[in-house]
Amino acid sequence: MADFVVPRGEAMVVYGALGTGRYTAVRSYLETQPLPWHLIDLPPNQNATKINTWLYRETITADVLPLRDMQDDLVEALAEQPRIVVVRHAERLTAEAAGQLQWLHDRPDATWALILIGDSTVGTALQRDPLLAHAITGTVEVRPLADRDMLRVLQDLHPLFLNADPRLLQAIDNQVCKGNLDRWVRFLDRALWLADHQPTDPDQAPRLDKPLAQAVIAQLTKTPPTRK
Repeated sequence: MADFVVPRGEAMVVYGALGTGRYTAVRSYLETQPLPWHLIDLPPNQNATKINTWLYRETITADVLPLRDMQDDLVEALAEQPRIVVVRHAERLTAEAAGQLQWLHDRPDATWALILIGDSTVGTALQRDPLLAHAITGTVEVRPLADRDMLRVLQDLHPLFLNADPRLLQAIDNQVCKGNLDRWVRFLDRALWLADHQPTDPDQAPRLDKPLAQAVIAQLTKTPPTRK
């Protein structure tokens, strides 16, 4: 999708559940293409001034000018050469911030592509400014890993998974990870820590077997109960 959207300087959205690897996928793409790129992590509240300030600091300098001068310089900088602006947590976009992004991206001489990354509610945020929603020319849904894709990704992730029984990995996924890449990374982190603290042969590489898997699952974070 990015091969279509980015060279045309258009806008796209990458969305999915938390932990499915949305930013990992975008970052992998960014690191294999030649254009400069800039990242904005949206906090819970934003306005047009903050959007301009973040983009200004990313593309020009850390010095902050008055809003009018900063916006003029920003429009000029974003027209100098093709580039990519990535906005994470786009589900937090306010109507004002969404409108400002759309206004900057819609300048006649703008040559930059916009990639928005959000969760499954990002469509609601985009509709806060219909012009921004209309500007989206590509959407990518990042879904939980499944079947052969899950096994391939895990085996590429770390040797601990490469040498594990695929049936054990599937059982772990069914019980706790549910195809969520972030959960698998946390599982791996805890498994390596436990393996490092177990009295074993120092020359023997750690191995993911059923006892280790059970020990990891017992220590993984569980959601505390809520009171009604």
